[in-house]
Amino acid sequence: MANFELVSIESFPEDKYIKEVAYVAVNGGYRLGYIHKLMQNGGSFWDVMGCSVTQGGEKQFMKGVKFQDNFLQEDIKEFLQKRKWESGRSIAPRSMDEVADERLPF
Repeated sequence: MANFELVSIESFPEDKYIKEVAYVAVNGGYRLGYIHKLMQNGGSFWDVMGCSVTQGGEKQFMKGVKFQDNFLQEDIKEFLQKRKWESGRSIAPRSMDEVADERLPF
């Protein structure tokens, strides 16, 4: 199983579709962005960040990350859903100036 670390999480109480945005470091390297989506029926779920595009007259959703298999994706969602990293304090997002010295994979 991969090692996950919460890098940052930010809440958006005014947004009716996105509850939170979290960045998770996988094995100390790659950082993946996940959003906590809100549904109209009151439910919610975590998913990889992405965007909607119109192609051929139809709206399509493009994911920001494509996994070779579902195991890593399911493990990340379980990590976020169980919120084991939560200790009564929020983890503030860091500015790009703060992470400028870090080696990013892209």
